Amino acid sequence: MHLLNILMKTKMDRFQYSIIYAVLRQDTTERISVGIVIIDGSEITVKYSDNKLYALKYLFPKTKYEFISRAVRGLPNNNSIKSKRDIDYLSRYSNNLITFSPLQTINLEPTEENKQWLFENYVEPLHLDAAYHEPNATTFEAMREAESDGMNDVASLDMSSIEAMEKSMG
Repeated sequence: MHLLNILMKTKMDRFQYSIIYAVLRQDTTERISVGIVIIDGSEITVKYSDNKLYALKYLFPKTKYEFISRAVRGLPNNNSIKSKRDIDYLSRYSNNLITFSPLQTINLEPTEENKQWLFENYVEPLHLDAAYHEPNATTFEAMREAESDGMNDVASLDMSSIEAMEKSMG
């Protein structure tokens, strides 16, 4: 009986996930990940990227963008994904706008931090956030300084070779 408990615990200490994609071009299978469905035992979590959904506005005609945006944003609230079977079906079904990857298993302890890690690694990397937000005050100040004459006293780099560049850096 002890071995069975160990096997059951091992099986439960893993996530399953499916990535939600917006299909850019069906003929080339070009797509962009916009969300993720994470299964932790009987709990199903759906997370999506507001930034990527917003970016789709510039890649699709208005009606298609609105369909994708509404469909993905509605997933966490409308209980359309209730089981692994639903995800299996969605991974085989394609409406040429949204697709789901087949369920994958990853050996991670089921924690909120690991759910966030999955989201950031498969859907919205942290560095992507910088592309959608204005620079902070320090960055603006550095940009203004670089554009102004305040940078005139900075020595130029000798780029003729690595050694010359290192020497010119001081």
